[in-house]
Amino acid sequence: MSLNAALSNAISGLFTASKASEIIASNVSNAQTPGYVHRNLSLSARSGEAGGVIIDAVQRHQNEYVVAQRRSGEGQFAHTSYLSDFFSILETGYGTLGKGRSLTDAINTLEARLIEASGQPDNSSRLSAAYDALNKLSSRIRSFSEVLQQERQKADRAIEKSVDKINALLSKLHTLNRRLGMTEKGSGAKADLLDQQNQLIDELSVMVSVKIFPRTGGKIAIYGDGGLKLLDETASKLSFVRTNVISAHDSVENGQLSELKIDGQPIGNHTNFIHKGGSLSSAFTVRDKIAPDAQKSLDSFAYILSSEFSSTVVDPTLSTTDQGLFTDNGQTADFANITGLAGRLVVNHRLSLDSGRSLWRLREGLGAKDETSTGRSDILSALAKGCIRKRTLG
Repeated sequence: MSLNAALSNAISGLFTASKASEIIASNVSNAQTPGYVHRNLSLSARSGEAGGVIIDAVQRHQNEYVVAQRRSGEGQFAHTSYLSDFFSILETGYGTLGKGRSLTDAINTLEARLIEASGQPDNSSRLSAAYDALNKLSSRIRSFSEVLQQERQKADRAIEKSVDKINALLSKLHTLNRRLGMTEKGSGAKADLLDQQNQLIDELSVMVSVKIFPRTGGKIAIYGDGGLKLLDETASKLSFVRTNVISAHDSVENGQLSELKIDGQPIGNHTNFIHKGGSLSSAFTVRDKIAPDAQKSLDSFAYILSSEFSSTVVDPTLSTTDQGLFTDNGQTADFANITGLAGRLVVNHRLSLDSGRSLWRLREGLGAKDETSTGRSDILSALAKGCIRKRTLG
């Protein structure tokens, strides 16, 4: 071997060792960097008299199955975490029995105040305590209804933010696809681009469930569940319009809430895309399913409560068309207008007439014309029994 060949051989070895040191240092320093994948050098012997070593490529070591499972798990965690937070809010709204804050506790308190008042029907303080318990119960129901609609608005805003972020990620991944197509195979630059691609897919997978399909040169295609194209030759664009104020009546079906569209078309048959894993699906679930169902349960409870305390059996001074202790903002509660009733439930204004001097109507009946018998207790007792029948929600 000539001197030049020997030097060339040695230089190739030194260069390879230097590059290997760089790779090792990069592996160590980026061990906690999101998207970074462990690398090493692929080497081969250089042919010819000089011999030596050739660096064929910078190899990335990644188990695609494990990565896919991790992404799926992170998406499910984001989904369940969002729902868990909402269920905690529901629990707070319903309250924990025995803590004095639940709806059942409020019914129990009203029952106790009515029983106390029936024991001394001529005692104005006890009548006033029963009246306060009525107001606290209706106030708690209204407040819970308001919380449910506020949570739907929060979910609506979360959807808008997720859609904006998804569009931004798809645009970046599309740009990376183009750059990967122009980058030399096996180079360090290509490995860096693939790491960026990894990180962007990780961020996307937290919001939506996706499937990744490899294309030539490190490029990828991304599809959602049900075959919904997000990225291939082009990047799809999601669209969504936030609703500023949401009421109990609002839904996608009646056109008051926005549905998700992709490239201007409704998701349609690809409903799994927004109902299977990821934070986006949980926000839609809260806005369109769980919170409305909770509102329906609360509205039913409010209607039954209103009907129970307007019964002629409970208060024989009422006619079948008269309002009972609870009203729909001063009107008789109508089942045909039950949606959102919980947010409108108030105590009958007859009890607050004359600066509270009409509380005798609790004792003698809302339909009574005049205060006649201070010792009457049958209506108060009947109202208390009504509480026993309606002390559970739904």
